[in-house]
Amino acid sequence: MDRVKLVGANLAMIESDFAGADKADKIYWDTDIRGLGLRFRRCGGRSWIFQRKVDGADCRLTLGPYPDMSSKVARGLAQAKQAEIWQGKDPRAAKREAKAKQLAQIPLRTAIDNYLAAKQSKLRPLSFSETRRYLMKDWKSLHDWPIEEIQIPQVATILDRLEKAGPRRRSFSIESVGAVRLGHGPRLR
Repeated sequence: MDRVKLVGANLAMIESDFAGADKADKIYWDTDIRGLGLRFRRCGGRSWIFQRKVDGADCRLTLGPYPDMSSKVARGLAQAKQAEIWQGKDPRAAKREAKAKQLAQIPLRTAIDNYLAAKQSKLRPLSFSETRRYLMKDWKSLHDWPIEEIQIPQVATILDRLEKAGPRRRSFSIESVGAVRLGHGPRLR
């Protein structure tokens, strides 16, 4: 039973079907709304999903948790996502834009702190202390700046100062701040 009308009356039957299945993950697809599914995981997670092709590639979105979200709400969301696709919109775009906007407002210092926390156990002690020194000392003047607002003139000022410190110091400092930037929004402009 992979296709069934995903409404309140059938959900208990789906629960028992999954309990008897020998799978770690199973999706039950709705018979009425193409792309609407209810995903069950052996670890206990259950969620409403919507899956369709967007620009030729599969696009799977999580609509919300089951049973917190009712089938009626999930069906409405799935229909809204389908309407977006028919209008030529990518339903993932709004989520991506919101995330990029949020990341862009992160101050450089916060990004550095997050990066250092993630790398502390992965780098050798000397490598970590040098990376920390470069990021905390060389780039200190930009610590309070939101990442999105850092422009070439601010970076050029720091690079000019680092040029005097020697090519090795300049190279390592640029490499360190570049690593911080990889996971935090748009590149320095």
